[in-house]
Amino acid sequence: MRERGGTESVVEQAALAWLESAGCSGRYGVDDYGEVALAQRLRDSLARLDPALPAEALDDAFHKLTRLEGAERIRRNRAFVPEAQEDWK
Repeated sequence: MRERGGTESVVEQAALAWLESAGCSGRYGVDDYGEVALAQRLRDSLARLDPALPAEALDDAFHKLTRLEGAERIRRNRAFVPEAQEDWK
């Protein structure tokens, strides 16, 4: 008999097993949100989207897309909040 309900990890493990059986492989996410695995493909795509843009504008767009300020802000907040809570005690 099948178990009803479950957790996100049960679904995740089943999906990973299915993908592995289909020949896919994966890895854990990056530690630095600025890392981009497909940097050259992103640069090529940006150039294809607007070929008239100068190289400086393409570089600016690339940096804005790969430097996720929001994600970095969340990481800083997660580091700060426990310290602040400890200080407030």
